Amino acid sequence: MAGATRRDSIDGCWNNVKRCSHPGCAGLRHQTLARHILPQEEKQISMSAPRAVNHIAVVVENMDAALRFWRDALGIPVQRLENNEAEEVQIAFLPLGDSEIELLEPTTADSGIAKYLARRGPGMHHICLEVEDIEAAMARLAAHGAELINDVPRVRPDGTRYAFIHPKSAGGVLVELYQQVS
Repeated sequence: MAGATRRDSIDGCWNNVKRCSHPGCAGLRHQTLARHILPQEEKQISMSAPRAVNHIAVVVENMDAALRFWRDALGIPVQRLENNEAEEVQIAFLPLGDSEIELLEPTTADSGIAKYLARRGPGMHHICLEVEDIEAAMARLAAHGAELINDVPRVRPDGTRYAFIHPKSAGGVLVELYQQVS
């Protein structure tokens, strides 16, 4: 293609703002130096890409004290409290717009959250991103070299599937992926 400035790695396609001659693109224009994505790849990417922030989780030492700030001082209502025996944590769910804040208090001294609290103190624990297809998201992350904490998704009692991405792969932030039951 005349004037092309970058060779894309997919099947000989030259990719810039000119019309694409790649057979899968049917002459579509592409953004300047954008990675060439074939139409069949777009569906896979859209299913694996995050679509919303589901929640932000905060580790607390004492749920009552934390609720005095988050619920009473800030005015964010508590939707429900849950004792998650599998994770050994009590969770307060505080909806905020289309997302929520989760307060996490360990219920045992040797749970993962208790160890985190002992090592780092109270504060932000993780950000949770919703995905349409958690397996596709995990495969995409693995293909890009991200370190996953879970090899397979865990399942909550309500059927929600979740997995964590190691902070080493996300600039020091623990990231959770969530696929909710439809």
